[in-house]
Amino acid sequence: MPVGTRGMRKWRDRIQTPFGGDDGGFVTSDKGFAKCENSVAKSLGKAAACILGCHKKRAKGSLADDTAEDNCENNLPAAADCKGKYDAVTGNSSKINASCPPCLDSTTRANLFDTVESLIDSNNDKIYCAGATPWGGDDTGVLPPDKATAKCETAVGKAAAKAIACIIKCHKGRQSGKFADDTAEDNCESGPDPKSCKSKYVKAAAAAPCPPQCDPGFFAFIETNVDTVNGSVYCAGSPSGAFLD
Repeated sequence: MPVGTRGMRKWRDRIQTPFGGDDGGFVTSDKGFAKCENSVAKSLGKAAACILGCHKKRAKGSLADDTAEDNCENNLPAAADCKGKYDAVTGNSSKINASCPPCLDSTTRANLFDTVESLIDSNNDKIYCAGATPWGGDDTGVLPPDKATAKCETAVGKAAAKAIACIIKCHKGRQSGKFADDTAEDNCESGPDPKSCKSKYVKAAAAAPCPPQCDPGFFAFIETNVDTVNGSVYCAGSPSGAFLD
């Protein structure tokens, strides 16, 4: 159906500023949309930390097998697992639901958790690489052969979780106007400042008790993937996210 002049004007009004650079997504001026997007972004960071926490428990032996670890991530009732906690904040019955743009509906929000879980599980070997016993299930990597190795690798996993949360915070700063452009936001993520996400990660990873790491380029991998997912979170302002009525 053809869109009227008024509808086209409203469509154009919602085409916002692209994040720019290596980040997908748009900076929106709609406060309701921004509230939803920021909440989803923050919740995804918490979900990533939760999933990495399940991996830590598996590495330390407090979760006996892959089934127990999967339950920790997404198979327990209510909000007892990572997915349940994420759904409580972002699901169809959540407080943010009414303020979300069409491009970030409840189905999309649920799928974003699955995307993050899959990314972490399929790249678990970037953290847990020392040993001979396969992790099992949908997780790559191997179980640590001893407590010292487990301590080292779980420290890297903790640093990764903090890096994800830090990069998401930089994205929220770009959305809110704290960072005027992509350059300022990139400096927040990986600039030379000791407070940048990369500097904090490098310091924490270097302090792990058994270097070298499984993947010395792990921060770059984290940054690339968080930047890519950003386009699915901060989607208001794209043609597919605009209201046309």
